[in-house]
This record gives sequence, structure tokens and C-alpha cells, in this order.
Amino acid sequence: MPPLPRKQAVALDLLERTSVFVHLDPRRPGVIVPQGFLKQPQLVLQIGLNMAISIPDLEVGDEGISCTLSFNKRPQFCRLPWSSIYALIGESGGGMVWPEDVPPEVVSQQRAAAKKETKPRRPGLRAISGDSADRNDDRNDEEAEVPSTRRSEPAPGKDRAATPRPPRLMQVVSNPEPEPEPASEQPATADTGTRDERSSPATKRSRPPYLRLVD
Repeated sequence: MPPLPRKQAVALDLLERTSVFVHLDPRRPGVIVPQGFLKQPQLVLQIGLNMAISIPDLEVGDEGISCTLSFNKRPQFCRLPWSSIYALIGESGGGMVWPEDVPPEVVSQQRAAAKKETKPRRPGLRAISGDSADRNDDRNDEEAEVPSTRRSEPAPGKDRAATPRPPRLMQVVSNPEPEPEPASEQPATADTGTRDERSSPATKRSRPPYLRLVD
């Protein structure tokens, strides 16, 4: 692998075209930044020749970068040695990273992020309602199950009289007497079994042979 270009040359080349994001480890010796950033593993500062807040004292020398930057609208002089800088990235694209100077904490974070992105996703589960899930099973059970003692009932709304009934048995009583009595003054009537006994004559009358008792 060919040697990487010097950090100073890359910084000057980027500054001629755009502003630059300087990635550094503020714990390294010789770094001067606000006190609150000295214990964290990484810090990103933006420098440029045409910034909204101008940097009149920007200097890119052999030892590193020095300039006065604004933190919460307060000016603060900063010194960034090349040994503390591990990446220079242009705002419009391009730049370079020096892997040997990347802090170990940053390397671990990048590896964890890469594993998280390449980790296969588990198959998702979809919840369905019990009615829709059991609908087909209920249909199959109803079709397969045929009760042996089920009675056929007429469909709702249909007339029950339309269902055919079994034939009734009728008892035919034969007349034990061979000959009918001569016709009297009153006409003969069929015996339905509901005559008033008080109105019945004292003597039992015989039935004509053409009359039948139907129960």
C-alpha cells in the first residue's frame, strides 16, 4: 500500500475549495481546545477561509493547525497538532482518513455500527384475528362432522305443513249383525263417539255396513 499524503498538504488542498471538518483526538499532547472537550475521545471542528464567522488568524503550518474559533459565540484560541488529527473531510465531499491515528474508541464504534447494519433481520410475525384464523377450520369441521342422531328440521321460514306426513291407519269395524233394521222415522247418522248418553235409546241400534269408525 503506497504511503498516504501528508496531512498538511491535504488540508491546504481542501481549504482552497471548501471548508474542512477536522476530526481529532483532543486527549493527545499539545492540543488546546475548551476545557470541556479534553477528556472525550473525538472532536470535530470546522475551519475555512470563507466562514460565516471569519477566522483571520487561521494558520496551517508544519506542526499543525492554529486558529481562533467560536464556541457558543465565544472566541477560543485552538491549537491542533497533526498527531491529534486523524481525518480531514471537505464540506462538499472528498478528504482522507489516517487509520493509524484513529482513536480505539472510534474504531470500536464503527465496528459495532457495521455489525448492526449487516445483522440479518428476524422474520416478523403478523397478528390475525381469531375469527379469520378459525373460519376455514370451522367450515371443514362442519362439513366433516355428521351427527348420527341429528333430526332433519325444515328450513326457517318454510311452512311445516309442506312436510309430508306418514299415512294414518284407520280401523274398520264390521257389523256383526247380518241385516240392518228397517229405516225409522229419524235419518241414520254416523257415530262419532260424542253422543250424549242421556239421549241414547234404551236399545242398541246396529250400524249400517257402509259406515266406518275412523280414530
